[in-house]
Amino acid sequence: FVYYFKISTINMSAKDQIIHITGFHNCPHFERAAELAKKLKEEKGDEVEIKIEETDRDTFHENRKKTLAKLGHNEDYHKTCPLVFTTVRNVPQQIIGGADAFTNLCKVEYHVGI
Repeated sequence: FVYYFKISTINMSAKDQIIHITGFHNCPHFERAAELAKKLKEEKGDEVEIKIEETDRDTFHENRKKTLAKLGHNEDYHKTCPLVFTTVRNVPQQIIGGADAFTNLCKVEYHVGI
C-alpha cells in the first residue's frame, strides 16, 4: 500500500523525463529492475526514457548518497540497491525507490509487469 501512495505522488508526464535505474553488479534486485526497465522500453518505446547504470558496490553507494542529497534526502533515506529516480534535463527530480517500488510503478502507471 505504501508503494501506491508513493506512485500517486510521482509525476510521470514531465517532458524530457528519464527514469534512472542505478545499482551494482551481481545484485539480484538491480538485475530484476534492469530487466523490467528493458521490457518497459520495448513495450512503450518513445513514451518512456530509461537509463540503466551499473557500477561496483562502492561506487553505487557513493552515487546513491550524492543523488539522495540532490533530491533533498539524507543518505539513510534509501540504503538498498537499486536506487530508482527520475531526472529532467539531468537534474534529479523524484525518488521512486527500489526494485519493488519500480515494479509497482510499471504495473500501475504503464501496465507492464515482469
